[in-house]
Amino acid sequence: MPRTFPPLLLAVWLSCQVFAQEDLLTAPPLPATESATMKFHGRMDSDWTSYAGGGDVVLRSGTFQDGAELRRARLALSGDAYDWLEYKVSFDITSNKSGLRDMWVQADDPMPGVGRLRLGHFKEPFGLERQTSGTAQMFLERSVAAALTPNRNIGFALSDTLWHKQASWAAGIFRETGSNGEAQDSVFGNEIGFTGRFTFLPWYEGKGDRLLHLGVSFSRRSPNDGFMNLSEGMQLHQSPIIVDTGLVAADSITLVSFEAASVLGPVSLQGEWLQADTALSGGGSATFPGYYVFASYFLTGEHRIYKRKDGKFTRTRVHSPFRPKDDGGGAVELAARLSKLDLDSGVITGGVLRNASLGLNWYLNNDLKIQLDYEYSELESFGNVQGVAIRVEFLW
Repeated sequence: MPRTFPPLLLAVWLSCQVFAQEDLLTAPPLPATESATMKFHGRMDSDWTSYAGGGDVVLRSGTFQDGAELRRARLALSGDAYDWLEYKVSFDITSNKSGLRDMWVQADDPMPGVGRLRLGHFKEPFGLERQTSGTAQMFLERSVAAALTPNRNIGFALSDTLWHKQASWAAGIFRETGSNGEAQDSVFGNEIGFTGRFTFLPWYEGKGDRLLHLGVSFSRRSPNDGFMNLSEGMQLHQSPIIVDTGLVAADSITLVSFEAASVLGPVSLQGEWLQADTALSGGGSATFPGYYVFASYFLTGEHRIYKRKDGKFTRTRVHSPFRPKDDGGGAVELAARLSKLDLDSGVITGGVLRNASLGLNWYLNNDLKIQLDYEYSELESFGNVQGVAIRVEFLW
């Protein structure tokens, strides 16, 4: 049967816009002291990928196939209302990964000592790399250690800043549903999780062109179905799974993350240590650690932009956007990363994966970016595989 969901989704969305406009014509206007805004935006990532080598790795993972894909095609609506309420709704309409991404509402200053209350489907407050949007990443995909972090789930979270925005905190309760909002898409066991994150800026100068960021995250989870599963491929989206614990009978899971980052003008450094401690149902425990470190450098003088309210990085602003008939050349960035994920613990032999990444990014302007990544992945005791990918990313 042909896949018709994306076109149908788009048609439904457009129909909703028509009816919404009719409702706006007939509904009474908001009081003069109240207002509402709506912004339509989206994102498209198109990837071309080629692999070399593989050796005995394919005996465990399967074949690495060259190809191209529409990595993301997202449509989103966001805005605010009544001077205290924010919202966001986003869908991915690619044929192989269609579904919900963000869908939340957020109240500002809901109670003393709490700056924001967010309800819905969104990222759990855990880890710097996971919190930073893909539009602000200098590599095509997050590190292999990101397998140890929860992603978007359904729940609610409280958050705020401290000490004149020198620190931030967030904490919430979530039910694991996976990035598309379905309960069947479960990594840590379809569980209820208690997750929190704290960040601190011991050094911050100017407009964030020189800073030091520190942070810690914690999550406690109890699998409702009694099992968890961790897995990951090399850091190219079309890669097959290379390391995999399989289903692990578990009573509880504790996730921790320690993060650090620094911006020194055009130079950026970042690293994170993550670990999943699992209490096994048959007795005993299993520990799965991972880490990444990277460095990046803007040849054209830009620097990474830090969002103090959320303790994370956001999209870089290009000093001189590219224009064919003018002198503007955009921004150019070089990046290198090392990462590791260890899914061997006791009788569990999920595999040990090491990954090295080199990146070259050309930001033509604030909304158009071309990325070139070289990835080298080594599966302990099996061999290695290499990959090269290019991505064109457009935002609107």
